[in-house]
Formats: sequence, C-alpha cells, structure tokens
Amino acid sequence: MALTINTNISPAWYVLESEVNDELPAKFKIKPLDGEQYIEVFAEGEVTRLGDLKLNGLGLKMALRYGLTGWENINDANNKPIKFSTHNIRKLPMEVLSELASEVINRSTPSEDEIKNS
Repeated sequence: MALTINTNISPAWYVLESEVNDELPAKFKIKPLDGEQYIEVFAEGEVTRLGDLKLNGLGLKMALRYGLTGWENINDANNKPIKFSTHNIRKLPMEVLSELASEVINRSTPSEDEIKNS
C-alpha cells in the first residue's frame, strides 16, 4: 500500500481560552509541526502516565518557534500594536506561552481516527 502524506499543513487562528468571549481578542496564527519538527520537540519532553506530553523549557521554545507564525491584537502598555517576531514572543506571559505551545502540539498530533485511516 502506498504511503499518503498530508501536504496540507496550513496555519489557522487560535484565540486564548481566557479571551474567547472578548469583543476584540488577541489571535495567534498556529501552524502544525511537520514530522521532523514534531520529533525534535517530542525529544524534549516525556509522556506522563496519562499519556500526555510534558515538554521541558527547550521543547516549549521549539514548539513556539516552529508553530507560532503570527498574531493580531497584541499591544504594548501604550496600546500600540507589537509586531510579531521571534524576539517579541518572549514578551508574552508564561501562561500564554504554555497554552500556545500546548495548542501547537494538539494541532500536530494525529487523532485516533487519522491514525486508523493511515
């Protein structure tokens, strides 16, 4: 049987759980990791007894570097937009970084149905 590769890995917008009901929420563009990136990130973590992936600091940084590709409605203290860049990612609060890295992993991990059908 031939191997089918998903070449449709495209970014999609994500809104933080804490801002879902906001009128003008911060939005983050997240791209699923490709196979090689997933292996690199996965190597920087461990699987818990519940089957969840727990990343160390390097794994979190790698997931964000590979998976976070843009944002909207992120402003500084003077309400001026902050341009997306890898340097500016570090300005986000730790809780936001953790949620975004988790979403990158979630979007990169195939579902049980996808695994069965491959």
